This record gives sequence, C-alpha cells and structure tokens, in this order.
Amino acid sequence: MKGVNVVIYIILLHGVNGDEDTCEMSACEALQQSQMELREFADSLEENNTNSYLCGKSQRTTKKWIECGRGPCKCRPETRTLSCWQNYLSSLPADQVLPHDVRSIDLGINRLSTLNKDAFQMLSLLSELDLFDNVLDHLPENIFEKLESLKYLRLHKNRIEDVPENLLSSLFAFTDLISLRRLFLAENNVTLLPTGVFDRLTNLEVLNLRKNQISYIPQNLFDKLHNIRIIQLTNNKLTQIGVNDFRRLTNIAELHLGQNFIVDIPENSFVENRNMEKLFLLANNLEELKEKTFNGLISLTSLFLNNNMIKNIHSRVFTYTPSLQKLQLDSNKLNFLPSKSLDFLTQLVSIKLARNPWHCDCNILYLAIWVSNNNEKLWDSESSCRGPGVLGGLLLKDMSFDDLCDGQWASMTNLSPRIPIRNKPNEELKESRNESQA
Repeated sequence: MKGVNVVIYIILLHGVNGDEDTCEMSACEALQQSQMELREFADSLEENNTNSYLCGKSQRTTKKWIECGRGPCKCRPETRTLSCWQNYLSSLPADQVLPHDVRSIDLGINRLSTLNKDAFQMLSLLSELDLFDNVLDHLPENIFEKLESLKYLRLHKNRIEDVPENLLSSLFAFTDLISLRRLFLAENNVTLLPTGVFDRLTNLEVLNLRKNQISYIPQNLFDKLHNIRIIQLTNNKLTQIGVNDFRRLTNIAELHLGQNFIVDIPENSFVENRNMEKLFLLANNLEELKEKTFNGLISLTSLFLNNNMIKNIHSRVFTYTPSLQKLQLDSNKLNFLPSKSLDFLTQLVSIKLARNPWHCDCNILYLAIWVSNNNEKLWDSESSCRGPGVLGGLLLKDMSFDDLCDGQWASMTNLSPRIPIRNKPNEELKESRNESQA
C-alpha cells in the first residue's frame, strides 16, 4: 500500500505545476522515476528493520546472560564463558540458563554420571568443553552433534569403558567435531578403539589416551590424523606396535609409548616420522635395538629408553638419529656398547648410562674411553663397573686399557667370554712366566 501511495504522490507532484509541466514527463519516465524512489524507500525500510532486528537480538542475548548469572554456575558475558567447576554437581541444574552464544563451558571436577543427549544442542559457537574428573561411564549418541566450532574437549578422569557400549561406540560421537584441536581421554577405562573412530578429526593436534587399558592399536587407527603433533599412549597395556601404526603421521612431534609392555619395535616403524622430536619408550620390556629401529627419525632430539631390559644394541642404530641431543639408556641390562655406536651423535648434549651391569673387560674399552672424553655429557650418577673381581665398583671413566684388557684374564675365570679368547704369543707367555718366577 505504501508503494502505491508513492506512485500517486509522484503523479500528483508533476500535475500541480500547470498545463505546461504536466506533459513534460512521459509515462515511461514516470515509471522509471517511481521505481527508483521505490527502491530507495525499500532500502530505508530494510535498514530500519535490520537495525531493529540486531537491537532486538542483542537485547535477547543480554537477557540470556543475565538469566545465566542467576543459576548456580558462574557466567561471564564479557568472555562468553560459563563455569560450574568443582560445584559437586550430580546432574546439570534445571534452573541454569545456557546462552546460545556461549564460547566455553567448564563442568570439570563434579559428580556427573550422565548427560542428556540434548545438553549441548544449538551451541554452534562453543569452542571449549570441559567434562574432566567426573564419573561419566556413558555419553549419549550424538551428544556432540553440530558442535562444529569445538576445538578443545576434555573427558579425562572419568569411567568411560569399552567403546562398543558407550561414548565411542556411536562412532560417531566425534563425527561433527571437524574443528577439534585437542582431545583428552586419559585416565578412563578404555580397552578398545575401533578403526575409524578418529577419521573425521583431521584438524586434531593433541590426542591424550594416557592411563587406559588399551592392549593394541587397530590397523589404520591414526591414518587420518594428518595434523597430529602429540599422541599420548603412556601407561596402557600395549605389548607390541605394528610397523604401519604411525606411518601416516608425517607431522607428529611427540610420541609417548612409555610404561607399557612392548617387547619389540619393528624396524622402519618410524620411517615416515621425519618431524618427530621426542620419542618416549621408557619402562617397557624392550631387549634389543636393531639397526633400523629408529630409521627415519632425522629430527629426533630426545630419546627415552630407560627402565627396559635392553641387552643388545646394534652398532649403527644411532646413525638414523643425527639430531639427537638427549639420550637415556639408564636402568637396562647392558654389559657394553658396540664400538663407535655413540660416535654418530655429534649433537649430543646429555646422556644417562647408570644402573646397567657394565662388565669391565676389553669389550667395554670403547665406552670407557668415550665416557672419559665426554664426561660433561653424563647427567646422572657416574657409571661404574659391575665386575669382574676387584674392578667392581670402579668408575668407567677411570678405566685404562691395561685395567680392562689385562683384566680380560680375570673376566674369563668368572664369566664365559663374549669374544674369542686369543692366546698370547709365545714370547709374551715366556716373559709372563719369567715375571711370575721372579
């Protein structure tokens, strides 16, 4: 109706100026003029409506945050955060208003055992969700549906158990979390992770599965995690790793496999992990390091192999880790290190060698000389001989060629030799007899 009035207004405007002016504008020109003025009028109406809408929306949002502050949780509209941290809640408060533009929700350290499947619906701007340290053993299917802005999800210290019966079973609880950067599932009771459970998390950078009951890594479990930087699998029940388990992780920087029961690392398991900087293999059941155990780890700076049962190390095992700066070999079953095995570590800054049963005969001469020349790099208690005989307890760095290689005879009387016994030439034997008779 307003548009019709405008047209009438235009016609009347041109008609009141007399006969001479009445015929100066054609019908087409009048139509064009009216269309232009109608567009201007419509634009002004739209601007007014938009301003009214934004004003109304702002008022409604402000009202929601005011109502949010009346509940038991702390609401901060200036940062768009809601915190129910350590409120000893057994369920979400019915009177707690949850604004749709909330950015962060902290429900950590409570007594929550379950959550409604619609608890986080319509929170399209939510980027951080803390549910750690509760008693959750089950999360409903699709509870994280459409949380496409979520970057940090903390579920550690709960009671999440076998995947087929709970959270991870509905593969897929993580399907919509395409922006997720950090996922914390540590200190639960997870025993099984099905293949594909992490496939949509292509932006994930940190995955923490520490202190669960995981006994093996399913095939292709991590293959789609192209941006992953840190994987934490410390303190699980792993007994082995497959040669392809981590092959697709070309950007990984830290891999934590300590405190498991791993007995062997297949050669070339890390051949594609050229950006890895830290590898944690401490407190496992490793007995041997083969030549290509660490093949591919050209950027590795820290290697933790302490508290294993390592007896044998290939002489070239460290040729594949030229950037290594920190090496822990303490608390193993090593009697000696092969000749030249540490010479490839030109960037080495610190090394731990203590609490190994170093057997001080000719086989350990290389290590004794290396320790003497690099004593400033030892950052634990000084390594000492376990034996044989009177050499027991003496420091490696103080051992000389005469101590070790003349002592070979003492070693042979107590232990079977690890190298063939070479008889002294006849002239040396005669001199030895003459010296003993004298």
